[in-house]
Amino acid sequence: MKMLIVESKAKSKTIQKYLGKSFIVRACMGHVQDLPSGKHKDARKAMWASKEDALPNPPWDWTERAQKTVQKLIKEANEGDVDEILLATDPDREGEFIAWRLSEILSDIAPCKRIVFHEITKSAINEAIENSTEIDVNLVDAAKVRRFMDRLVGFRTSNFARSWRLKSMGRVQTPTLGFVVERELEREAFIPTPYFSVSAIAEGINFSARFHDSADDDAWRDQEGKFDSSRTNDEDLAKEAFESLKSASSITITENKESTYTRRASPPFTTDALLQAAGGRWSNWTPKKTMRVAGDLYNAGHITYIRTDSTRSNCASRAGVKKVIEERWGADQLG
Repeated sequence: MKMLIVESKAKSKTIQKYLGKSFIVRACMGHVQDLPSGKHKDARKAMWASKEDALPNPPWDWTERAQKTVQKLIKEANEGDVDEILLATDPDREGEFIAWRLSEILSDIAPCKRIVFHEITKSAINEAIENSTEIDVNLVDAAKVRRFMDRLVGFRTSNFARSWRLKSMGRVQTPTLGFVVERELEREAFIPTPYFSVSAIAEGINFSARFHDSADDDAWRDQEGKFDSSRTNDEDLAKEAFESLKSASSITITENKESTYTRRASPPFTTDALLQAAGGRWSNWTPKKTMRVAGDLYNAGHITYIRTDSTRSNCASRAGVKKVIEERWGADQLG
C-alpha cells in the first residue's frame, strides 16, 4: 500500500478516484511546521546563528492544528501497512518546503518520495508517480530564505513602524508601495503632447480626417516619436476640416482597400493575466475571490496549477478541445 499526500481535501478526493484502493490519498491541509510563533520559547527571536556559508538551523514549530493532522496521517500509514509515501504538495517553493517537513516527520514510517504535477488528470498523476524523485533542497533553501527575510525585516522594522504610526511594513508590501509611489510621481510629471483631430460617423462607420504623411515636417508625433496621421498640431487646419464636414450633407467614398485581418488567439492565462482579466475585463472580482474559484477548478482537475507565469498547456487537453471544435463548428474553424 502506498500513501499519497496533497495539500487540500478537494484535491485528495479527486486523486483518490483516479488511483483507486491501492493508494491512500490524504491531505496535510497546507503547512505543517514553520518558524516558531505563539507560545514557543523562540517566538520572539529575530534570527538564529549560523556559519558564514550555511543557512540558520532554527527549531520548527507546529502550525495551527497541524500536529493532529500529521498524527492522523501516521496512524493511517501504520494501520494501512504503507511501504512508500509520495509527497504531492504544490509544485512551487512553498509546496517543496511542506514536502520537506513531511519527509522529515514521516521518513521513519516509510521511504518518502517527491512527485510533481501541474494538472489533476489521471494521466498527469500516473506520470508523476512513475517519475518520483527526491526533495529539491535548493527550492527548500529558497523557502527558508523567504522566511528568514520575513522574520528579519519584520522584527527590525516593527519598532520603526510603530514610531511613525504605520500600520505595517514588510518584505513585499513596502517595496511594492515604493513602486506605486514612483509610478505616481512619473504620472504627475508627465507632460501630454497636445493635438487636434476630426472625425465623423456616417452609416455607423467611423471616419477620421487624415492631416499628414509621416514624411511631413509638421506631422504630429508623440513623446516617443510615434506618428499618427489623424492628429495635427495645426489648429487652423483642424478647424478647416471640421467646418468642411459640418457643411457637407454626405461623405463620398472614392477608394477602398481590401486587407486580410488576422487575429491570434490569446495565450493561456498566467496568474497575473488571470487576476487582471477577472478584476477588469470580466467583472470586478477581487484577487481573493478569483484565486479561490481558480483553486476550486484546479482541485477538480479542470485547469492547470494556478500560480504560474507559464502559458504551456497539456497536449491531450488541446487535442480534446480541437475535437470539440471540429464536431460542433467544423474543421475549417481550427487554426
